[in-house]
Amino acid sequence: MAVDCSKAIVGVKAKESVKIRKTRSTSATALGLWVKGGKGGLCNDGKATTGATYTLCGKTSNKWYWGGPNSSDIDGWIPSTCVNW
Repeated sequence: MAVDCSKAIVGVKAKESVKIRKTRSTSATALGLWVKGGKGGLCNDGKATTGATYTLCGKTSNKWYWGGPNSSDIDGWIPSTCVNW
């Protein structure tokens, strides 16, 4: 899937420490970690994409964002319930 990062949302904070995933599933390979309170960015103008359903950070959803923390060069799929913007 092509992800448009030309319109990124910046200054996004992680609600809890959350794994960055290779695909939109909690069972997918973890590429890295976005630590609680750490800032980062979301691509595609912050529009979520559907994937596997999960319960994380106190909520259940099937929405995922492509992005990552400023503290690393790793980008991947982030559960939408675990970030604030």
